[in-house]
Amino acid sequence: MNLFTFIAAWYDERNAEKAKVREHELELKRMEIQEIQDSNVCQSCQSLRLEIARLHDLNNKLVDDILQKPVDETKTQPMIELGPKKGTKIPWAVRRQMLEQEDRAQARIIRDKQKEMQENPVYTNGAGTAQPNSTIEELEKELEIE
Repeated sequence: MNLFTFIAAWYDERNAEKAKVREHELELKRMEIQEIQDSNVCQSCQSLRLEIARLHDLNNKLVDDILQKPVDETKTQPMIELGPKKGTKIPWAVRRQMLEQEDRAQARIIRDKQKEMQENPVYTNGAGTAQPNSTIEELEKELEIE
């Protein structure tokens, strides 16, 4: 045997052993990958599944809300009285006329009450009814005083 054939044989054996080792390592990696796939779901996949489920539920809720009959909102809202804008400037002449009209109306009411009181003097008994003034004897009879 010459040196060349010896080195070639040795090299072939060495490559065969390396190939066996590589094949064994690949088999171990395949087994680990298969175990992970069979037994556990990776954390990021699980997170994504939970997020998809949450979005699905939210989507269903929104669709249900859209398909429901609308609630009549006009009944629930109170009526708002619209009046003149506050903060608008009213000329003094117009404001003075308005104040004078209010004062005249109040004075008229007071005059009417005073006339009515002078024409018909009345008192109110305990029952809340108004009666014209009467004599002291009539009042005593009414109150049952001796």
